[in-house]
Amino acid sequence: MHASHYDSLERQARAAKLGMWVFIASETLFFAGLFALYGAYRLQSSDAFHRGIAHNNLLLGTINTVVLLTSSCTVALGVEYLENGRRRHATRMIQLSIALACAFLIVKGYEYYEHLRAGILPGTAGHYFLEAKTEGQGIFFNLYYLLTGVHALHVIVGGLLLSWIGFRLRKSASPTLHVHQFEVVGLYWHFVDVVWLFLWPLLYLTRGGA
Repeated sequence: MHASHYDSLERQARAAKLGMWVFIASETLFFAGLFALYGAYRLQSSDAFHRGIAHNNLLLGTINTVVLLTSSCTVALGVEYLENGRRRHATRMIQLSIALACAFLIVKGYEYYEHLRAGILPGTAGHYFLEAKTEGQGIFFNLYYLLTGVHALHVIVGGLLLSWIGFRLRKSASPTLHVHQFEVVGLYWHFVDVVWLFLWPLLYLTRGGA
């Protein structure tokens, strides 16, 4: 069934996809502003950013990259399964995607814990950098917490949306009617993964200063 203000389910699906693309465009502008801010401060304090990136745990960042890329695959497979009427397989892919989202947040939470143990908080670089006295170290970690925190919030929202889709599939007598909803949520999830593919090199890989 489609909403009363649409004359067909197909038109409703197209409108939903268009709305998600508009939302993704606005989110892209938001993250572009944050990336521009990061780039400006990095040019100003390249040594401090170099030391900050070197302190981040590359292994954990890489693990989370693999986790999110895998989750994109499971979401895409889930949509394909649902299009073919294979509800059980689609549900399993949704459950696996939610599990991967939780795994990402657990790894990120552990990384935050390691920073907190070193005294690295928003606004301060902690005792790890006291001897170096490198200007801009606090700015790097402010941006680190801001970028990764906002991204983690998007991961949480994506996980909740996937949970909602899974609930709808279990309760629906005609699961294929929810294909377009799953596709829209999938678009959002892929966007979240793409954002991380920019954060990973900026915060973990590029250790050569400006």
